[in-house]
Amino acid sequence: MPQAIQELSSGPVDIIGDVHGELEALNQLLAHLGYDRFGRHPQNRTLVFMGDLIDRGPDSPGVVEKVSSLYFAKRAQCILGNHELRLLNRINKPDNSWTSTELAQRALRNGWEAPMRIAHSLQLRAALTFFTELPMALVRSDVKLIHACWHEDSIQRLPHIVGSWSALFARFRRNMNKDLKEMGWTRKRVTKLKASYPLYVGPPEVNSVPFLEDLSEYFSLEQNLNPLKVLTQGLYIHVDQKKPFWSGHRWQMSDRKKWWEDYEGDTPVVFGHYWRSRSGDLNVNLKPSLFTGVKANDWIGKRKNCFCIDFAVGLRFQERLSQMSTYQGSLGALRLPAKGDHRPWELVFDDGEKYELPPRPKL
Repeated sequence: MPQAIQELSSGPVDIIGDVHGELEALNQLLAHLGYDRFGRHPQNRTLVFMGDLIDRGPDSPGVVEKVSSLYFAKRAQCILGNHELRLLNRINKPDNSWTSTELAQRALRNGWEAPMRIAHSLQLRAALTFFTELPMALVRSDVKLIHACWHEDSIQRLPHIVGSWSALFARFRRNMNKDLKEMGWTRKRVTKLKASYPLYVGPPEVNSVPFLEDLSEYFSLEQNLNPLKVLTQGLYIHVDQKKPFWSGHRWQMSDRKKWWEDYEGDTPVVFGHYWRSRSGDLNVNLKPSLFTGVKANDWIGKRKNCFCIDFAVGLRFQERLSQMSTYQGSLGALRLPAKGDHRPWELVFDDGEKYELPPRPKL
């Protein structure tokens, strides 16, 4: 049973963004970072994975086997992402159909085209066992790591020791449903509201829909009242300019909040989850990037002490299907010196490109 919040290695670390089954990109990145195939580094650096090891890409089983072997050999640390939590909760979607032949065949029938290596039962069992071991966050005096959102109220609601992430998620979901009911969001009201609206009919049949504030409020509350959802997926607010967008097989009335613009803590936060590109202009689902105008090595946030390390390698499965000659999505690593060492942080990509992070302004 893991501690929910664990101590990050005090030595030099290399923080790897969301991998999403892209084993080839991971191997290339580790080579550029100077690791051998056993995860050993000549300078005794430690690998740290930010969650979302799985789904979308071609080899989720291979990524899990590699990272878990490094983890159990004490050469890597790893935190829980929303995709690992989703699998622990037995939530099946096309992008995690690598978990069984039956699910893969169903996904193909429903239009999923990206090839995936299918895990056999022992691999899946080992993956689930590994995920149950993972903490929600890693911290040390000079940095905090969380998959999506450092939200102090949600952090404080976590137990010190987690017996089961799925059981804890279910408990928070029950509490959320109770809170929603007390706010007047009865099941009958929600069902009626959804039925009165073409929520699940998208392009090409329906290309745009009007914004419905009640639905936006409900979906935001459903997200924000569950601490595990907040920490692994972020806080939600009304969609920008009240223009719904089609994603996840329904019209989205709420969208992810730039929580880092409200973060006032002294300690820098590194997170993943939110797809970005090196140029800052990555558009997914026809909605603007959260990082428009942000350079790859820029600090972000109210106090310029937050950094997102997810450079959208999870987009590559779509890019391969489109036969793109170059990838917009990349796998990145943030290189930190040992605790107490004030040398600059460095950003490295799977193609070997490197950037030094500028000193953080004193705000």
